[in-house]
Amino acid sequence: MTSSRDHVERNRRHWDESAAGWHGPLAREHWSRLEPAWGLWQSPEAEVAVFGDGVAGLDAVELGCGTGYVSAWTATPTTARTPG
Repeated sequence: MTSSRDHVERNRRHWDESAAGWHGPLAREHWSRLEPAWGLWQSPEAEVAVFGDGVAGLDAVELGCGTGYVSAWTATPTTARTPG
């Protein structure tokens, strides 16, 4: 029987190896943007206003996958602005 530690290690290894293929080609482009873009059509934050009036002063957690550029973006002074 496989221990939960083995399962966790195999799972982590799988996702670490797979993520490079999914995010590697896009990471540089995403990190160079002044604002996040969303979905398959890469709609800019200024158009879809996912963050509404911004996240300045709020605690936020980015749950999901990716390179973390949205979390980094929310930590910048630009998040204090109102999109649009």
